[in-house]
Amino acid sequence: MAVAARKEWKREVKRKAIKYKRPNLYIACEEINFIWQEKAVEEFREMWREGYSIHEMAEYFQRGTDEVMILAMDQSRHHHIKSRPGGVWGI
Repeated sequence: MAVAARKEWKREVKRKAIKYKRPNLYIACEEINFIWQEKAVEEFREMWREGYSIHEMAEYFQRGTDEVMILAMDQSRHHHIKSRPGGVWGI
């Protein structure tokens, strides 16, 4: 499901690039997977509260640290996680 959703997202981005006649459009972080299962997001929030580092969470979820960092940024912006001692590095 996540792969199909990502492919659809890429098609939509390319469609918009064509619509706005910007053939030399650069898409930042295109290779990063921004899609997460809701259960994994809940696990992330719990691990964040428990003080796990971004590196530990990346290993647990078998994802890149960039992907986990983007999720942390997203969750912080939506007020689902709070600042903590040690920041992204954990306790």
